[in-house]
Amino acid sequence: MSRVNRPPISISRILRNVSKHPDKTVVVVGTVTDDNRVLDVPKISVAALRVTKTAKARILKAGGEVITLDQLALRSPTGSNTILLRGPKNAREAVKHFGMGPHKHAK
Repeated sequence: MSRVNRPPISISRILRNVSKHPDKTVVVVGTVTDDNRVLDVPKISVAALRVTKTAKARILKAGGEVITLDQLALRSPTGSNTILLRGPKNAREAVKHFGMGPHKHAK
């Protein structure tokens, strides 16, 4: 999968979406990154392609779990009790250069 289609997502964005469903597993096809603005991380379950060291440490310290997508497929083959999240796809620097032309405000 190309890197454009697996944007990173921070812990704060995960917590924003998990607050309604705390018992579900968050599935991220991409990287989960840490966010210093979040002071306390609750107990959450995250399945991702990659998790940074600091994000993994904070999730495990709170009593949560970090699993791979292979482990998720064995645990929940149909995808029940999961929330699929993706980071902001248009937040890349390259997107600011798209759409050149008059009055398009592109770089």
